[in-house]
Amino acid sequence: MPALGTARQKPALRLEGHALVGVRFHAREQVRLSFIGDTRRAQVVRADAGGSFTTPFPSLASCLRPLMVKAVGARGDTATLKLARLACMPA
Repeated sequence: MPALGTARQKPALRLEGHALVGVRFHAREQVRLSFIGDTRRAQVVRADAGGSFTTPFPSLASCLRPLMVKAVGARGDTATLKLARLACMPA
């Protein structure tokens, strides 16, 4: 629980190279990731003791279209990452 007068920062997502990084989730929390574009893909990851995770960014059928990634923690916290266009990653 945060100290009085301080608010817990919201979870966030970012892309680092070929990996998706999530921060500020609860420690060891299960997080469901949804990749929403031309097709949908979902996966589940678990945050580490510091509330962060790193997972490889999945190969997607249409890599030049807009894409949204939504992360929902087991306790209900959410984070969203919107990518206008995702450059195709080499295989």
